[in-house]
Formats: sequence, structure tokens, C-alpha cells
Amino acid sequence: SCLLVLLGIFISWLLGISGIEWPHRLNFRWFFFVLLPPIVFEAGYTMPRRAFFSNLGTIWLYAVVGTLWNAALIALILAAFNAGGCFTRELPVLHLLLFCAVAVAVDPVSVLVVFEEVHVNQVLFILVLGEAVLNDAITVVLYHMMDTFARMGAENIGAGDVLAGLASFLLVSVGGVAFGVIFGILAAFITKFTSQVHVIEAIFVYCLSYMSYLVAELFRFSGILAIVFSGITMSSYVEQNISQKSSSTIKYFLKMLASVAEATIFLFLGLSTISKMKEFDVAFIAVTLVAAFVVRFAGVFLLTWVANRHRVIKIDYYQQFVIGYGGIRGGVSYCLATLLDDEVLSVDVKNMFETATLSLIFFTVFV
Repeated sequence: SCLLVLLGIFISWLLGISGIEWPHRLNFRWFFFVLLPPIVFEAGYTMPRRAFFSNLGTIWLYAVVGTLWNAALIALILAAFNAGGCFTRELPVLHLLLFCAVAVAVDPVSVLVVFEEVHVNQVLFILVLGEAVLNDAITVVLYHMMDTFARMGAENIGAGDVLAGLASFLLVSVGGVAFGVIFGILAAFITKFTSQVHVIEAIFVYCLSYMSYLVAELFRFSGILAIVFSGITMSSYVEQNISQKSSSTIKYFLKMLASVAEATIFLFLGLSTISKMKEFDVAFIAVTLVAAFVVRFAGVFLLTWVANRHRVIKIDYYQQFVIGYGGIRGGVSYCLATLLDDEVLSVDVKNMFETATLSLIFFTVFV
């Protein structure tokens, strides 16, 4: 992954000195509708179900409470430095909250690549991967909520708006899970009647999983949660109906798609570096990096203390450190940063947030 990023940076530099103009950016539509779905579906389909559901409470604690903790604390730290005049621009609190919604997105792509290489134990892998996958869904919902608040303006936001935002936060998540389970059950029902036509079994799995993502997004629910839970549901029930050849085809083809998508994302992150890192605020970047690092580990230790009070198998300090280290940023953070609207932020502030986001991504990937 690091080599692909460096290769992308080198190619971008070569294009720059050659005077060749090429739109080397990771378009958010390509990312969210082409590259991300096969990665998260493969993670859901191949995820060890028993370990996942045994640790589901802890995973949700890290993904939901941990994400809100990280966003709120990083925003508070940035606001304190901003009030002290440490940054080159005066930034409203809502803009800082919007940036933090981008900055707390833990990338399942990076987590999968890194943790598969180091071969951690299954429970630890499930905790980190489960948090990363669910964190993405929570972060996207949080981003849209903060974007709406930023458009409204602080003076127009009341208690009712905050409660409505929290309610939509819950509704979007639950709706995404429901769509995923429905399409997973539908795939299981259809494959009960494909015993004579095994060749189409894999097609049904691919199409229905992607449909769960698209339909959930169409109704403004979480497409990421939908496709993850459709994968989990299909691996539980569809596997009982299809042939061994179809099962192997599904798993190997999914792994290939996910690997290609992962490589493409890291390559484009490198390609986007030179063209996107335009507005450097060293103080803002430094505070963001330190705050993200400290708040992440503090949140993991605190939430693990809460989780261990109700767990039979405790999470030790070594595992907590690895979970904290697993807060790797990647394509999700970058694409959300590119989505920041010029109507909400000035061009300079948007460039400043994009530069800080890329710096955070490279820091967590390389370090």
C-alpha cells in the first residue's frame, strides 16, 4: 500500500514536470459506487460470523461511540487552538466539526491490507475490521449531518435540529442494516431454486449485493452497512444452497475485485497528492495529527475499559494498542474531503482541509 502511494506520487510528479494535464483525482462517485462496494462486500462475505456476532457489542461501541468521541474531542482541541489564534485563518466551530467528520473516517481498505499482512489473531482482526467497516457508515452519516448544520448556520440550529440529526443518524444506520438483511435473504431464497443452473448462482450474489447498496443509497440509508450485512447474511444462508464450485468462484472473484479496488485507491491517493496539497497551514496540520493520535488511543483505552466490564474474554493492553494503531485513514476520508462544498467553505479553507486530510492519511498509513 505504501509503495502504491509512493508510485502515485512519483507519477504525479513526472506528469507535473512534463507539463501533461491529466485529471488525476479520485472522483467520489467512482470511489463510493465502483471501488468501495466490492471491498466492503468481500469483508462482510468472508468475515468469520461467530467471532463477529460474539464481539458485535464491542464493535458497535468502538464504531459509534468511538467515532463521536473522536470527532467531538478533535474539534474541541482544534477550536481551542483556533481561539488562541494559532492558525492562519479564523475557523467557525461548525466548519471544524465538518472537518472532524471527515478526519475520523477509519478506512477498511487500509486496515484490511495492513492487518492481513501482519496476521493478527482472529478476535483482534474482527474488532479492528468490524470497527473500520461500521465506522465508515457512521462517518458518512455524521458528515452529511455536519454539512447540513454548516449550511444552516450556528444561529439557526436549535435543540430540535440536534435531536432530529441524532434520530436520522440512528434511522440511516438501522435502515442500511435492514436493507442488507432483506437482500441477503432474497438471495438465499432465489438460490434455493438454482440447483440445476449453478452457472448463474455467482451472478445473483454479485447483483443482489450491489443492489442492496444502490437501493439503500437511493432511499438515503447507509449503503455501506447494507452491503456489509447483505454479505454476512449471504455467507450464512446462500452458502448452504450453492455448489462448491460456485462458492469458490464467488470468494476468489470477490478477492480479486477487492484487491484491484484497493490498489487503485492507494495509487490515486498518491496521484492526488501534488495537485491537492495546495494550502499548507503547518500549525493546523500538526495539531490535527497530534490530536487524532492522542484522542484515538485515549478513546480506545476508555471504551475498552467499559467493554471489559461486560466481556468474558478481556481485551488486554497489547490488543488495545493494536486497535488504537488500527485507526488508519484512507480513501473514505479523502473522498469526503473532496465533497466539501464551496458554498459552505471558501476555496482556501477547503484546500486547507484537503491538505490536512491528505497529511493525516499519509501519517497513519506510513507510520
